[in-house]
Amino acid sequence: MNKIIILLALVLVLVSGGVDALTFKSNEAFDLNRECFYEGDVCGASFNCGLTLYEPDGDVSLDNVSMDAQGTYYNYTVPAQSVSGEYRARMSCSDGTNAGSEVFYFNITNTGDMEGDNLFLILSGVGLLLLIISVLMRNYYVGFIAGAVFIIAGIFTMIYGYGSVVDMYTRTIAFVYLGVGLIIAIISAYSWDW
Repeated sequence: MNKIIILLALVLVLVSGGVDALTFKSNEAFDLNRECFYEGDVCGASFNCGLTLYEPDGDVSLDNVSMDAQGTYYNYTVPAQSVSGEYRARMSCSDGTNAGSEVFYFNITNTGDMEGDNLFLILSGVGLLLLIISVLMRNYYVGFIAGAVFIIAGIFTMIYGYGSVVDMYTRTIAFVYLGVGLIIAIISAYSWDW
């Protein structure tokens, strides 16, 4: 039994690894700074760069807008974007004879970070782990705590969504978590020996 608990705890730690993506907050302007390279070398002062930005559904949000040169970096202040999700951006640079482009991705979320994914997965894993332990040990107290963890996961998902998505699908998932959590908590509380 202890080996199973240790294995499940290890899986939770591995699932909750960090996210290294660029992430910005929705409805706020932000700066995109990128370094320009051509054939492995830093671009010279004669290069001009433009930025094309694609929304998560593929629509063009910005079309080849000029970026400001700041040394070897090129900057553009992106106006506030209201659509959450993964954006694709293309930075195209040219000096008249030489040209190149780079495609990169970034996320826009309600909170400005992607840590919500990890917290949702951790709460789900802990709730499931506690539920399994309560069934195996026939311990209603642990079952009640598992129900409370599922309720917290549902409330968190209702407010923040899952990562960069807050729509009817995530709300449906939140209602399922709330319902499952309430059912587990009520059954556990009803089964206690008063």
